[in-house]
Amino acid sequence: MPEFSNSQIAAALEELGDLYELDGAIIHRVVAYRNAAKAVREASTSVAGLARAGRATELPGIGATLQEKIQALVDTGQIPAAEKLRAKFPPGLVAITRLAGLGPKRARMLYDELGIDSLDALRAAIESERVRDLRGFGVKAEENIRAALEAAAAGDGGEVRVVLDRALAIGEPIVAALRADPAADRVELAGSARRWTDSVKDLDVIATAHDPAALA
Repeated sequence: MPEFSNSQIAAALEELGDLYELDGAIIHRVVAYRNAAKAVREASTSVAGLARAGRATELPGIGATLQEKIQALVDTGQIPAAEKLRAKFPPGLVAITRLAGLGPKRARMLYDELGIDSLDALRAAIESERVRDLRGFGVKAEENIRAALEAAAAGDGGEVRVVLDRALAIGEPIVAALRADPAADRVELAGSARRWTDSVKDLDVIATAHDPAALA
């Protein structure tokens, strides 16, 4: 498995913090993950190497629990707590948290009050002007969300991107087909689709096999 960079580990911790906030965790827990992500991103040495040596706790804000989670990520490519939390929510809801000006708390309100569980559902609610009636939103917030959705669909520099829901609809059948191949040991979505970012430029799939030629 390729070595995880500090920025990748930090992104995973930030995502876990967002998932905890989406799940209603106390703010201190959420802040702890964001502070840990900041420490990892600013570290001058390989945090993956520190975690493998059981020394990630040398970084500020990282205790035994976070050391365990980072080591799991480095060793397996996953953090079990994140996988468990992801399973509680529609993938599209996590994508909504990534939109500029929203975040987990407001995304959860959209889900609880209007049943919005995907970027497409949010777009439809914006078009029908239902979001503006929610407490704490209003017309201006609705306009900002519309702009954020357009930016997510376009991507930086106008490159062609696909919203997460559609990317998963394409990628998950590919993963399922590869997993059905007897030659495959492990098949997972990777990259931005794996991280549930709001839009995806390329679909990345990681597949391992004892005999790679047989899988190809």
